[in-house]
Amino acid sequence: MNNIQSDNFDEKINLISSLINAEKYSLALDLLAEFYKQYNHIWGCENKKTIYCEFVLAQLNIAVGDIHKAKYYYEISIPKIISNDGFGDDFVIEAQIVYIRFLITDKDYAYAISCLEKLHMQLKICIENNVRDYLTVIDLLSSLYSVEGFHQKSVDMTCEMIAILMEEHEHRYGNILTKDNIDFSKEVIDKLISLHLDAGASFSRLEKYHDAKQYLEHGYFLSFNVYGDHDERSLKLNYNLAVNEMQGIDPKEGIRQLHFVYEDMVKYLGSDNEYTKKAYNTLKMVDEIKEN
Repeated sequence: MNNIQSDNFDEKINLISSLINAEKYSLALDLLAEFYKQYNHIWGCENKKTIYCEFVLAQLNIAVGDIHKAKYYYEISIPKIISNDGFGDDFVIEAQIVYIRFLITDKDYAYAISCLEKLHMQLKICIENNVRDYLTVIDLLSSLYSVEGFHQKSVDMTCEMIAILMEEHEHRYGNILTKDNIDFSKEVIDKLISLHLDAGASFSRLEKYHDAKQYLEHGYFLSFNVYGDHDERSLKLNYNLAVNEMQGIDPKEGIRQLHFVYEDMVKYLGSDNEYTKKAYNTLKMVDEIKEN
């Protein structure tokens, strides 16, 4: 036998997919490993079937907890996926993002950033055809830049995400946001609130306190009008506004605001809530709450 019929390959892959969907990862891994061992020397290392099997083997090894083997299969499959013309653009991008998420889980942040920056430049050329993937890439970059202490780069990515998500709204209403024209989907609303919180935090770390205040206020406006002032998201934004005020604009006013935020957190989130405790500890640090 010197080849394998494509329908046999598809049949095997479909069976493996059904096992994966049923969360029978060990069975799927054993079947695919045997299939790969039997035929990869026939297909050749650059064949699309070989490469695809290696990629799925990486994912299955993650599922069963073998990170070492997962890393091995990713490292041999991803470069070939990128260079092989047989894979469609969508799959090539998806595979790279899957691999980058693995690198993040493996805490290889420097290499993850390097891969993301390359993918970022590639997608930026034709962003209109890949908006969702582009947003995923800059979202990951923003988080990793923040983890690695590159706060200016992080906030640049965050602000770009906000601009992209707000673009359609601005085309419709101009650069005006009111309680009557907040017509984003829940997914976008939640993301915008989170991004404004992140941008505020990054600007504050950069000691750009007025920029931080602007983004935190915009985020609070969205959260307040969609979820109300007692929602955890709104209270988190209010907490960050108070701390930002205290650190870089008006310390006395910031502490005054923080007292009100803390009281609301105790009332609506409870004393055991992690953010309530954070507000308490912040006030304690400035000697505004004393131990009994």
